[in-house]
Amino acid sequence: MHGEPTTLSGNPAGLKARILIPLAVVFTAMLGAFTVGTYWLQLRNIEIDVRETVKQSGESLDMQLNEDADHLAAAIEVLKWDVRYRSAWLARDRTALLDLASPLFNRLRDEHRITHFYFHDLNSVNFLRVHSPERYGDTITRFTLKQAIDTGQPAHGIELGPLGTLALRVVHPWRVNGELVGYLELGEEINHVITRLHDVLDIGLAVLIDKSRLTRERWTSGLALMGREGNWDRFAEMAVIDHSGNVIPERIDEYVNSDPMFLSRSERDIEIQGTTLAIGSLPLLDAGGRLVGRMLVWQDVSRPLTEARTLLGGLAGLCAVALFGLIGAFHVILGAAERRLQATMAQLEAARFDAEAATQAKSRFLANMSHEIRTPMTAIIGFSNALYEEITCCTTCPAHKGCEKRAAAADALVTIQNNGMYLLNVINDILDISKIEAGKMCVEQTRCSPIHAVTDVALIGKARADEKGLRWNVAYDGLIPETIHTDPTRLKQILITLIGNAVKFTKIGSVQLTVRTRDTQARNHAPKMQFEVTDTGIGMTNEQVGRLFQAFTQADASTTRRFGGTGLGLVISRKLAALLGGDITVRSEPGKGSTFTLEIATGCLDGIEMLDESGDSGKGPRSTHHQVRRDATPLDCRVLIAEDGPDNQRLISLILTKAGATVAIAENGRLAIDAIDEAHDAGTPFDVVIMDMQMPVMDGYEATNHLRRTGYARPILALTAHAMAEDRQKCLDAGCDSYATKPIDRSQLIEEIQSLLNTAPVA
Repeated sequence: MHGEPTTLSGNPAGLKARILIPLAVVFTAMLGAFTVGTYWLQLRNIEIDVRETVKQSGESLDMQLNEDADHLAAAIEVLKWDVRYRSAWLARDRTALLDLASPLFNRLRDEHRITHFYFHDLNSVNFLRVHSPERYGDTITRFTLKQAIDTGQPAHGIELGPLGTLALRVVHPWRVNGELVGYLELGEEINHVITRLHDVLDIGLAVLIDKSRLTRERWTSGLALMGREGNWDRFAEMAVIDHSGNVIPERIDEYVNSDPMFLSRSERDIEIQGTTLAIGSLPLLDAGGRLVGRMLVWQDVSRPLTEARTLLGGLAGLCAVALFGLIGAFHVILGAAERRLQATMAQLEAARFDAEAATQAKSRFLANMSHEIRTPMTAIIGFSNALYEEITCCTTCPAHKGCEKRAAAADALVTIQNNGMYLLNVINDILDISKIEAGKMCVEQTRCSPIHAVTDVALIGKARADEKGLRWNVAYDGLIPETIHTDPTRLKQILITLIGNAVKFTKIGSVQLTVRTRDTQARNHAPKMQFEVTDTGIGMTNEQVGRLFQAFTQADASTTRRFGGTGLGLVISRKLAALLGGDITVRSEPGKGSTFTLEIATGCLDGIEMLDESGDSGKGPRSTHHQVRRDATPLDCRVLIAEDGPDNQRLISLILTKAGATVAIAENGRLAIDAIDEAHDAGTPFDVVIMDMQMPVMDGYEATNHLRRTGYARPILALTAHAMAEDRQKCLDAGCDSYATKPIDRSQLIEEIQSLLNTAPVA
């Protein structure tokens, strides 16, 4: 039954059993999955950390080698430009060259660990080894020297020497006065890089070289020559030439010796006396890209694994406690479920009531704001228009035409009218955006002529363009349908906004409106019409275009100061375009102008004649404005104006009296009823009643209701400053025959009265 609170039905104990048992199963599964998932995630994080460590060790090795290569290259550059070295080299004086290079080599070895210093001739024959001067005259076949010779550019990389050592080598072509005279080479053993990576990354490292690329005797003698120790027998197929720390963990041998290809696989864990090591490797490529060995990497992961297992145990216990706690809590909660549900329903009802009250308050505020602004605007615009017509009634009279005061007064009246219409447009925009946000904006789909709509807005566009000295043009691109199915009022509203913006933001140049029909033959696309408004104005960046369609926002903060406006026009236009089955898109370039493209649905065009308007595009728009002519048929009728505002009383009386009507005034609804009754009794009834809907004592709604209840059948025209769609319907529901809004449009008011007189029932 309506009005009764909703209650839970059924046995509470049964309800608990039906809920708690499945709930316990679900919670157990969820907590178990959470525990296992958390543990797996911890293991996964450890694995990721190990991979990242291996990857980082490789990146650090490359970075350190590149950094050292830069140092070696810098030292070579100094040598190449030293006149003493040039002279000794060109003279092929080995003794002088050695005397010069030896002190430098000793300093570079002490400060930068440089171990190799060569001078090579153009035929790759070694001329001098500064680090071993007794050895010279042999041909060098290393890749770095060959690459420098082939490319004529500096080359560097690590190379496996004949003695089984890995060295970073840097070779530069040596040119004197632009002529190639030889090659300079510096090198360093990379063992110090391994030590540095161990210290920085806190990992174990070992450099393993493929034995197939070595001979044991030369390798052993090479290590002895360098004063270093290696291990040929540790692994079956790999020789250890360098490693960090004191020892390589023994368990690593089992994996390397039993499966040498392990070094090319992903990371694995091994147990060593209660310690877990994660091991992996990186390929060692020489300067020619050949795989000469691998860098073995290992890291102690015992602590994070222990922490993960501890976390697993803790989570399991915590989940068990949480499970029992949750079941107990739900046991208590379900006992009070009905009361909480009722309380929630009451809160929701209160929230709904508050939301509705807020919506109604917003609507009342907008309605009152509209009324309070439109009422004085009626007098401002109306009287300024009437006065303008009075002082411009005879523009051909020489006395009037040359009167500067009269011209200044006319300009002042135009200013008043323009600013009045600007304020009216602002309130219209606010009402429109409010209706759109409330989902109450409606469009009236009807058959109409797009060409007539374009002609109407073209008159406005031309007038605005002429005021700023801009070129204005309307172009028709292809065939245009004679009629389409849309809302002509909203279509013109959008086009006027787009044209107005184009004119406003264009200082010099032109504004053009281009009209075309699209997809008229496509099977899978409904036909649409496009209206392009193109200007040569200030243009916009992509960032500014992105802010265009936000309410109360313009392209940038300075736009409002420079050009004015609320920033609502484009927001409303795009939403209206969506209601018309289309959209608005923008192309713009700063300093070159913008193109706004409006696209709307046309409805079915089957059987609709397609017109070729291209020949008329340059002739200017054809006027479809319906203006009241001075020789129009006068209003031969009696009109009662029920209006409480003195200014609007005088304005409406002036308009209707000049149109030929006999006018009477009533200041509120009660006086209007009395005046209607008196006129009826006197045999001179009013032909039309203009009823302001918001008046003191008795408003127009109550007065109209009273008249209709008592059998009054003559036309009543509602006049209101409220402009919402629901206000129009409210007036019609009260018994009014038609509806007009403030400010008053003189032509429309007279036409509406004529229409009511023509359709009024015979008394």
